[in-house]
Amino acid sequence: MFDLFKNELNRFKKIAFIFGFVLMVCWAYASTSIALTEMKTMKTFSVYLIVIAASFIFGVTQMYLHRRKAQWTYLVHRPIATKNIHLSLIGAGALLLVGALILPFIIVTLGYDLTTNMVIEGRYYLWILHLLFVSISSYFIGNYVILSPHKAAILSFSWIILITGSRDIVSSGVLIGLDILTLCITFVLSIISFKVNLSEQFSDKRLVLFSALALQPWFAAVIIFMQVTYYHFPLMLIDKHPDQYSQGQHAGYYSEVWRLKASQLAEKFIYDDYLQKEQLVKRLEKTEIQRLNTRFVPKQLIGQIQHQDKQFALNDSVNKTQWVFSHQKGVLVGHHLITDKPVGFVGAQGFLAADATINEKDRFGGVPSVLFNKFIQTNDTIYVVDFSQREIEIKHQLTNGEQYQSNVAPQQSGDYYLVISNKSLYAFNYGRFDEANEYTQPAYVIEHPYPYNPTLTIRYTDLIDGYLLDYQSRMLHGYRKPGYGLLYVKHDGSSELLATHSFKGYRPIPSWISTQDYWISPIVVGLGYRYLESLTRPSYKDSFMSIDEVFEAYPPQTYYLILFAAIFSALMTLLLARRIKLSTSNTLMWCILNLVCALPGLLAFLFMTNWREALFAAKHNPN
Repeated sequence: MFDLFKNELNRFKKIAFIFGFVLMVCWAYASTSIALTEMKTMKTFSVYLIVIAASFIFGVTQMYLHRRKAQWTYLVHRPIATKNIHLSLIGAGALLLVGALILPFIIVTLGYDLTTNMVIEGRYYLWILHLLFVSISSYFIGNYVILSPHKAAILSFSWIILITGSRDIVSSGVLIGLDILTLCITFVLSIISFKVNLSEQFSDKRLVLFSALALQPWFAAVIIFMQVTYYHFPLMLIDKHPDQYSQGQHAGYYSEVWRLKASQLAEKFIYDDYLQKEQLVKRLEKTEIQRLNTRFVPKQLIGQIQHQDKQFALNDSVNKTQWVFSHQKGVLVGHHLITDKPVGFVGAQGFLAADATINEKDRFGGVPSVLFNKFIQTNDTIYVVDFSQREIEIKHQLTNGEQYQSNVAPQQSGDYYLVISNKSLYAFNYGRFDEANEYTQPAYVIEHPYPYNPTLTIRYTDLIDGYLLDYQSRMLHGYRKPGYGLLYVKHDGSSELLATHSFKGYRPIPSWISTQDYWISPIVVGLGYRYLESLTRPSYKDSFMSIDEVFEAYPPQTYYLILFAAIFSALMTLLLARRIKLSTSNTLMWCILNLVCALPGLLAFLFMTNWREALFAAKHNPN
């Protein structure tokens, strides 16, 4: 076993060494132009692409070279157990990946950590650990894809998308936990695919069940995506798709809002008993709707892995210093960009000397956003920094548990700085907010007429005596309950709700299409897939249906479709299993699985059994 392990290392060690050396040089060079710890989106994507592609290709190549007929026979008939042969190969493969893909990142990071004053903390090494899990999992998937007898094996790649594709802020514990889960699942898939007869389907019920369950969420995703082929694309070709309907055909649906101008929206939705409705509609005919810069920003977490950082640093171009937030110290740490000497700290109470002791009052109490090289924004406070005077002042502060939901930013027209909280919209005079280093009272405080949710979009129309704000969201009135509202805000600060409207649906498409993500399998999609999604999108927890809403969120016909899908899947499984003479125990297992998992389970059965070959053989050899 050890000899096989050593031989496999020797087989690829030269390629691994060259690849690792080139990667280390490239990463070190890239860190001279973009700081090592500054993980921009394209930089993160490039690292993921290199690690995933290299690991997957190596996993496929390694097993492909062994699975050639003469080579495979020689390999699996060695005088050691098959599982030990496999462990020797993947042990060598994993060690080669560590040397070629992970060690270069460790060396460069350690070099900067030991020789510079750059803020490098434990979470930066967690990023490397995360890459290790991604690399080994991708490698196992490569093994599984090349050795598995069924083509659906490629769907296991979706586990990599799960742990690398989230755009939300996920805690380090949750992300590493998902990494370990993915590693365990892909490891087992790799093990069960390594067998003497590679063309033989799994017969052990435990292995069949594990393989089917591991791929269930991704079979469900395939079924949902298939809408494009049998519904959306064909209807678009003949100009009959709901998105191509006329304005009148969208009446009653949320999509109607997207197609109406300001005056049309006012005429359609403003209450008829509003006395100035007709006059307001005429005033809006020559105006345009503009979107407010209040996009929801997920809350950053102490200890989050570095690639999830939304901002990097405050730069003082005059003094050539850079200030980076330290998750361990809770303050911004400054160093000189040329000499690399430490220049002190910036905390909630002001500037501190480099040798100062940081107390609890100095800490920001969370991960702040650093904006426009002058503002620091926490969950409830906005600070302004004056580098020339080495002062920090509170610019605005919330009370009573209110929290910001967006980063403060200038409006496109340049009149105001805007920030939104979970209770109100705040608009600050641009000149005073941008220039004065003191507390600034907002010009407008507009309380939300609806409960805040991350999907909320606010637009405005500029009028002579105020602003007409429109609120729209696919969840304005609750889960799957889109709505629209109009709020008239006068220059004196008073406001009046002129319209609130609920829609019967998101778009005018059949309910069996719009609710397909649920009825194809409430267990797989409603519980399994949604649970995984809630882990990777914690900031959007209100976007997921609660248990209490299960029987309220969908039309009655959806629940009939659920029963039909489950019974149809179980019956089709039973008929096919009997035709291909599957064992009674395996037939029972598949029928129960597909009664519970419905269509994704049926799809797993079709991909993971040789039913076509068995039916063909039965047809031509009836005896």
